[in-house]
This record gives sequence, C-alpha cells and structure tokens, in this order.
Amino acid sequence: MVIICFIWIKVINMEEILDEEEMLEAALDGDDWQPMSKQLHLKRQKKNQTDIDQFFSEAHRCYATVALENYYGDLLAWTVETYLKRAGWDIYRKLGYREDQPSYANIQISPETTLNLMTNGQILISRNETRLVLTLDSNCRGATLQLEAERGNQALLDDFAVQVEALAKKENFYKGKCISFGGVLRFLKPGSQSWDSIILEESVKDDIYLNSVQFLKQQDRLSRLGIPKKRGLLLAGEPGTGKTIVCKALMSGAKDITCITTDCYQLREAWYVDELYEIARELSPSIVFIEDLDLIGKSRDEYGNEAATPLSALLAALDGLETNLGVVTIATTNFLDSLDNALIRRPSRFDRVITLKRPDLSQRQEIINRLCRKIRLSPDARLYLARHSECYTPAQLQEVVFSLAIECQTKSNTQNNLLQIGPADIDKALRHIYGIKNSHLGFIQATRRKGNE
Repeated sequence: MVIICFIWIKVINMEEILDEEEMLEAALDGDDWQPMSKQLHLKRQKKNQTDIDQFFSEAHRCYATVALENYYGDLLAWTVETYLKRAGWDIYRKLGYREDQPSYANIQISPETTLNLMTNGQILISRNETRLVLTLDSNCRGATLQLEAERGNQALLDDFAVQVEALAKKENFYKGKCISFGGVLRFLKPGSQSWDSIILEESVKDDIYLNSVQFLKQQDRLSRLGIPKKRGLLLAGEPGTGKTIVCKALMSGAKDITCITTDCYQLREAWYVDELYEIARELSPSIVFIEDLDLIGKSRDEYGNEAATPLSALLAALDGLETNLGVVTIATTNFLDSLDNALIRRPSRFDRVITLKRPDLSQRQEIINRLCRKIRLSPDARLYLARHSECYTPAQLQEVVFSLAIECQTKSNTQNNLLQIGPADIDKALRHIYGIKNSHLGFIQATRRKGNE
C-alpha cells in the first residue's frame, strides 16, 4: 500500500507539470516558432514564474491586459516606460520573456529623437506596499501588456490599464507628424518644399489647398453647415507634371495634421487598406497620400477580378460604413481613363479630379529661373530655353538644365560663373529628352505636341 500511494502522488505531480506546459503552449499557439524555440520559451517561463512567485507574498493573483495594434508596438513600449516614471513606480527587476534577457530597441518618438526602450520582457515593480508584474510583448501579431498582482488589487490593475491606454491615445507621438505606413509606422522628413514654390495655375493651386489642408483647418465651421468631415482629391496628369511635388509641398505645410504616405506594394492587400484608414481615423485630422492609384484602381469592367479585392477594400474605406471623420485622401494617377468609375465618377470618394497640365510659357520661365539660382544661365539662354520647350513637363525642364550644367562644365565664365552656352547647346539638350539620334536622358515623350501659348 505504501508503494502504491507513493506512485499515486508522483503521478499527480506529473499531471500538474503537464497541465502547466499545456497552458504555456496554448499561450504560444499561433506563433511561428520552431519546436525547439517553444521548448526554450517554456523553460524560461518556468524560471520566470519562480522569480515572480518569490516576488509576491501569496499565490492567488488577479490580472488585466492592455492590447494595441501591432503597428503601435513602439508606442506601447514608450507608454509603459513613461507611465511608470510619472506614476512613481519603482522597478525591482527586469526579466526576459521571449529571450533570455529583456529585448530593447531604438525607437523614434519624433523625427529628431530616438530612445532605447524595452520592447519585450517582464518588469517587477513596486510602489509603497503594492507589487505588480508587467509582461510587455510586442511582435508581428500585436502589442500587449499583461498586468499581474496579488488578489485584492483588481481595481488597481484595471485603473493601471485604463491610464496606460489613455496615455497612449492622448500622447500618441505619431499624431500631427509626417509618417509612412508599410505595416509599421516610420517618421518622414518631407523636406523644405513650400506651397508658395509650387508653379501651377492659381485656380488649380487654390482648388487643391482649399480641399485639403484648408478643409481640415475649417472642420468646425464646415460641420455646422452639414458638410461631412472627409474629402477626396485625385491628381491626374502625365509623369513629371508635378503631382508628387504638390504632395510634398502639402506635407511640408500641413502643421498639426498627420500626413501618411502609403506602400505601393502592400496597397494591393485588403488588410493593409483597412489598417491604413484605421490609423488615419485615430490620428485625425490627417491626410492619406496614395501615389499611382491605378495600381489597384483599374476598371473592373476591363480587368475583372484582378483588381477587385484591393479596390473593393479602398472603396469601402473611402465611403463605407465607418466614416473617415477628419480624413482627406489625396491620390495620384498617370492613367485617369483606366480607373474604375466608382472612383472617378462618385463624389464622396474623390470629390475633386484635378488634372495637372504642362506649363505654359510664363510658368516655364518661372520654373527655369528657380532652377538657375545655382546653375547660372544668362537671361538670353533662359528665355531661349523657355520659348523652345513648349512640350516639356517641369521634370523634363529640370533634366534639360541639369544636362546643360553637366555637359557644359568647361564653358563657364569664371568672372560671373555663368555657363557659356548658346542656342546649339540648348537644342542639343532638348533633343536628348525626346530621344532624337538614339540618345536620351530623363523622361521620354514619343511625340511633340504643337500649339499656341
């Protein structure tokens, strides 16, 4: 009987161990870990649990959880660190969670500031007589913070979780900044391109600005008039007519407005479109910039189901069940005629379709004068170039001026630093752009367009 009793006790202990392993495996279920990695994680968790049991004075525990989207992993790491300091919690010890040691990463909290913060691990903290254990876990599936305390502290844990969530929302460091979204969020430096430097017809410039930056700045007044707090602009035109420059200038001047650029490859995925507009709504007022809309916006009548999934997701995001309050979408396309009618003939998705044309003579003169602030051409050379480039886009004019500087570097006048070029040099540079004599630079236009200015 003694032997049987002894064996029975041992069996019970083994079952407890197996139950514990099953619980840990369930927590890991879905992670793309190799079996050996799971085994190491199980061993690490057992060791951590021993340290945690020693940290607490009783066995019974209570729990709470904070969960953010995976693209907010950096934000959660910063929020945890910041809240602990502000709330006066003392850090007793840090443990590894997925690794032997806590994982740290350099996290940008602004375009200029980077902090080294813990992104994965367990933190044992205390304040007065209260002790908590925080498990921070940021990975490709999401960002979570699990809170653990001794029984009787549930209200404290719930308040802790509420305060962390409130801090992350109130002081979200992505809000009002220029960022890119490619599955993760990254800060952008839009450059010094100002709105005043954009050379377009004044009516076109006014139309773009009024329906984007100015629209978001007048949200309160417009909402009182019953105007929905969302807008869509589609900029169309040939390559090189200035669509991207317009977007960069808007980003530079959109103070306190979140500007989000997209990833053209991931834009083909429906989940990406959904997350993109979730972020835009959370960080509103915001402008979403989508370059080359034709990549996913082709006509379904012509291309069938090839573009159906991402296009359907975009149509729903622009004008679906969840309203994009405080969100302006600006998209560009080189091929307006190829887009689906649901995009270009349905206000409330893209309310304005604005075509950017090639510059006229006065606009070309202004573009050339600005290009020649550093690349010095004589007034006669600039005027000749402006008059003989009636078919050229701003990008092509830039390439002509660059070509003159490269090819005529030995012909500069050292006294006034002017490039000594004549009509023949300019004609040669102009021909390069159009591919004459099997030589071309920059953008190629197959046929010239004739017309009076």
